[in-house]
Amino acid sequence: MISDDKLNSIILKYSVLAGVADITPMFGADVAAVTACQLKMFYELADEYEVSVTKQRFMELLSTLAAGVGGWGVTAFGALTLIKIFPGIGNLFLCWQPPMVAAFTWAMGQVLKSYFPLIKEGKTWDKKEMQLAMTEAWQTAKKIDWKTELKNSVSFK
Repeated sequence: MISDDKLNSIILKYSVLAGVADITPMFGADVAAVTACQLKMFYELADEYEVSVTKQRFMELLSTLAAGVGGWGVTAFGALTLIKIFPGIGNLFLCWQPPMVAAFTWAMGQVLKSYFPLIKEGKTWDKKEMQLAMTEAWQTAKKIDWKTELKNSVSFK
């Protein structure tokens, strides 16, 4: 059996990396960097469960999980990403969006801990059930102090 502490350590690492990647002020680079962090977490967790996955499965899962957070979350992320086109204005949102991205990545990782065992057994997970699990994981993820987690990850000593 896989240690929950080990899985949470992997999830935390990529949640923080995704949040830090979102700080990228260049339009489009932030989305690519965040997606890369989430994809790497997806594959690393799949490896822990010894499950073979594809990029297509990742994209399907990501869209289902985004629906679990709600359209407002995806819309807010998209809108704030577009605001980065305008220098100065986008910087105002850097204190809000990276913690949201980190929380989403954390919630995604928590759902993957239930998803991969099912895949390994050859079962499927109904989209509605997965969306409900993501909604619950999202509520828990929002309680974490992501601003502190992100600040601690980039502090210079």
